[in-house]
Amino acid sequence: LDFWKVPVGDPRRTRDGIYQEVLFNKTGMLIQLLLLDLCTFRGNWSTEAADGWVPPEGWVPSARYPSNDPNLTMLGSVQWQWLEERLRQPADVRIIGSSLPVLASFRGFAGLHAW
Repeated sequence: LDFWKVPVGDPRRTRDGIYQEVLFNKTGMLIQLLLLDLCTFRGNWSTEAADGWVPPEGWVPSARYPSNDPNLTMLGSVQWQWLEERLRQPADVRIIGSSLPVLASFRGFAGLHAW
């Protein structure tokens, strides 16, 4: 955070994760920018391929495999709560920034772990 010159009073200095909200008011429109942290709280990758798992085209073999564990999360419970609270706030335009490609067509290593 020092490198980015984040102010001393910024909430990111007092909690885990670098997720944040930035509000802009342009020409009478409230724009809400929500920047998510999909790395700090991410559950662990599996070290083994699940039974019956077929690698997608272009898969690059590695020691990491997608997990079928329904209890894993990308955001963690605290960030999920923060996001839910922010989505309840009024905004004319809402933009959610993610470090994970949402519409990536390539599903190889870089497509699954691209931050």
